[in-house]
Amino acid sequence: MLIGLLREHCVDLHSLNERTVQIETESGRMQAGIHGVFAQYFREQTTENSEMGSEQAARSGYWINRPPMGYGLIDRVLVPNDVAPIMRRVLKLRADGMSYADIEAATSIKYSTGPPACLNRAHTVVTFYADTWYPGRHQALVSTEDFERIQQRNGSRGRTSNDLLAGRVT
Repeated sequence: MLIGLLREHCVDLHSLNERTVQIETESGRMQAGIHGVFAQYFREQTTENSEMGSEQAARSGYWINRPPMGYGLIDRVLVPNDVAPIMRRVLKLRADGMSYADIEAATSIKYSTGPPACLNRAHTVVTFYADTWYPGRHQALVSTEDFERIQQRNGSRGRTSNDLLAGRVT
């Protein structure tokens, strides 16, 4: 399609590796098509290698994404940063049953930041890749038991209204 568009507008195709590609001739168009197939192959191969490398890094306990709140990233390993003591406190308060509004008042961590931070399993010793969690190399900010208590606390809200569709319809 691209070659047809180039021909229609009398544009020559130049390649860094092959110089000018003669798209006016059948053999030139075939050559351009072959180059396109190889370019697609190399792009897909690079993507596949990158995905395999990322999965292998996660399996080895390395973090491959942006670090979660309370951590910095040094040599692909999560390292507690200056916010870690505050994050530990937030997680502990939530595990002990404190509401996010009360946690905000006690720690200055915004209400909107609390739930995603408390739901992030990376605060235990795990890494993540492609919907799978692997054992990590970093120090936990919360124990597994406290993390499970946080999850139970988050999941036990229930309906707070007598209306049948409350909280289900926006």
